[in-house]
Order: sequence, then structure tokens, then C-alpha cells
Amino acid sequence: MQTILDSGISATAIAAVLLNLLFNVLPPRTPPSTSGSTVAAAPALQITDTEMRILAEGGE
Repeated sequence: MQTILDSGISATAIAAVLLNLLFNVLPPRTPPSTSGSTVAAAPALQITDTEMRILAEGGE
């Protein structure tokens, strides 16, 4: 075991495998949600009549 950890390449390879397992294989730990959705909704955008006309004419 000492030989593996003394080698920088071997130690880096082991670290890479462990991080790969941590971030890509194990399921994410999310706290239980008290509401129905975990995604925050952004406020509705409001556009003026002038902006609507510009968009209807092609955007210029």
C-alpha cells in the first residue's frame, strides 16, 4: 500500500476513481422537500405594447 501512495500518478488515479464514484455513481443527497416543487419559479416577465409590436415585426 505504501508503494501505491508514494507514487503521485497512482495516488492521483485512485483519487480520480473515488471522485468519479462520488459525483457520477452515488445518488445525490437532497433534503426532503416540504413543498411540492424544489425548483424556484421566476417572476413573470412583463412586456410593453411597444415591445410586443417590435417582436411582431421581426425584432428590430
